[in-house]
Amino acid sequence: MSKQKLTSPILQKLEEVLIELKINYEISDEEYFILPDEQIIIDESNKVENHFFKSETFALLEIFRDGKIIDLYNDTYIFKFCTNCNKFFLEKESDSEECIFCKDTKVLYLSQDGKIPNWNFNLQEEYILAPDFSLPSINSLKAEKQEQIQEIAKKLSGPVKYLTISDEKIKDLNNLDKNYPNMKVFQTYIREQIELSKMKIYGEFSIKPILLLGNAGCGKTSYVYEFAKIFQGKPPIRIDLGNDVPTFTCVGSDPGYTDAKQGLILESMFAEDDGHPIKNPIIHFDELDKINSDNKYSIETIFYSILERSTSKNFRDNFFGVDVDASGINYIFTANSIENIPKPILNRLRIFEIPDYTEEQLRNIVIDNFYQNWLKNNNLKKECFPEVLSNEIKDEIIKISKCDSRSINDAFTELFAKTMRVDDKTGERIALFSDSELYGGWEHYRGKRDFSNQKWKLPDYFRRISSM
Repeated sequence: MSKQKLTSPILQKLEEVLIELKINYEISDEEYFILPDEQIIIDESNKVENHFFKSETFALLEIFRDGKIIDLYNDTYIFKFCTNCNKFFLEKESDSEECIFCKDTKVLYLSQDGKIPNWNFNLQEEYILAPDFSLPSINSLKAEKQEQIQEIAKKLSGPVKYLTISDEKIKDLNNLDKNYPNMKVFQTYIREQIELSKMKIYGEFSIKPILLLGNAGCGKTSYVYEFAKIFQGKPPIRIDLGNDVPTFTCVGSDPGYTDAKQGLILESMFAEDDGHPIKNPIIHFDELDKINSDNKYSIETIFYSILERSTSKNFRDNFFGVDVDASGINYIFTANSIENIPKPILNRLRIFEIPDYTEEQLRNIVIDNFYQNWLKNNNLKKECFPEVLSNEIKDEIIKISKCDSRSINDAFTELFAKTMRVDDKTGERIALFSDSELYGGWEHYRGKRDFSNQKWKLPDYFRRISSM
């Protein structure tokens, strides 16, 4: 622990308060506060959940932009001052009136509406939809359409939320990257942008519009899917350009049409349960090389505006009809070939060429990853299959798939049919065990049964009581 420099403006401001009040604190390597005297951890409101495993030892508090400090159970914490020992400390508002140091009851509250007084945190708030916006005249539309437009305004109103990359997400990304050994160049770029995000005022992660270029089966599409799930907690909005996507899919259609609705670009920024619209979501455009430039309503024309920050700051969805700031969206394109992609689009993209998997990568990494997904996606009992595939079985998979990753799942199915048998002693159905494993006792190599997808935890109510 050290008194290192913080990158978060909110935590920097809090450090000023702690120094002024002479409260003992430490800063972890992951940049959150530890108050050892009070046994408290304080972090920004969107990061406290990362420390949940420490909750049995420390009270976990989150600090908001307005200077309010609460714990995971919405209990307010305030600074208190003991007039006997002249010390400040942070404690739950409803706790005892005793000083935590000298146990004297001459304690004063330092609070203002449950917030740190004179907080004055003036970091400029950002908006997707200008606070003073006005909807176009919608009186001529049917009530249903009017309600849709008003609901869009609600989902885009208020200060934005930037998606950031926490230490927990970095761990998940590290595990993900191990399964895609052929994407190291792109992974290095992602790591560079993560480090850069730590130096930004809002800590936001952003990338220049990206093109992942590689043969079918190299894993680029599945990597984007998994990366987005880690980054934003859900899959990206995916638009398949190989299906001759109409422009209104992205930018909405005139509200006068019967089936009109907003486009996916606008939808990607909608606020979730917390009420804050998202400034920097991910949108995935797949099969860019299949774009139909000859189509009168080709989606190509949209890219010239959304891929430039200067023009995307005033993006207008045809259905919503109000300019919004779409300049924070992260776009990732994938394609098999560069030949049919218009040069004006290529000039707006940073291109990463993704090589095919080598046979060594397939054998040592990729097949193992596919195997676990195959078991999961087919809802198979792990105890009926090997925990780890033997080299003999992997040899057969490589032979059947001909080193084409797209054929690996089919190879599993084919080998399953060839190797499935009923054990003579136990009567259990088993498959994908090699001859040597069967000879040596397949039970020693079997997988472990999954009892539950979630680890059992003590209910929060009892956890809360035990910490009192």
